[in-house]
Amino acid sequence: MEEKNIRAAFQFVDSYIRNSSFKIHNRNLENSKMDLGIEVSISNLKENKEELSAELRLKNSVDVIDDNGNRLVEIEVEMAGIFRAHNMDKDKFMEFMKFSGTPIVYQSIRSYIMNISALGGIETIRTPLINYVEFFKGAEQIKQEN
Repeated sequence: MEEKNIRAAFQFVDSYIRNSSFKIHNRNLENSKMDLGIEVSISNLKENKEELSAELRLKNSVDVIDDNGNRLVEIEVEMAGIFRAHNMDKDKFMEFMKFSGTPIVYQSIRSYIMNISALGGIETIRTPLINYVEFFKGAEQIKQEN
């Protein structure tokens, strides 16, 4: 089968870590809970004749907290993913950025967080999978309310 027949119009081109912070206040993570923060932005949209490209920035904050509300671990990671599409209209491209691009970048962040926590000598931190359909529904509702 030829590659052009199976290649998706929407492609993940590159990624990089824009910012990262990792603080361990206490290595004992027993009976702890995780607070997760997520911010998504899309920038650098470029339109050429048959090609669209943009950068999706995903910022995750993870706080591991004990029963008394004390922060045991603080992690913040901002990663950017570069995406391109051929022969796709702008609205469809932006939908792909939200619902396909965000989970792709998030998987890289999840892997990064697992690795830095393991290398930090603490229990490996595994962030949960996110339902981005519901996430963006909630985000759209918040925008409409303000």
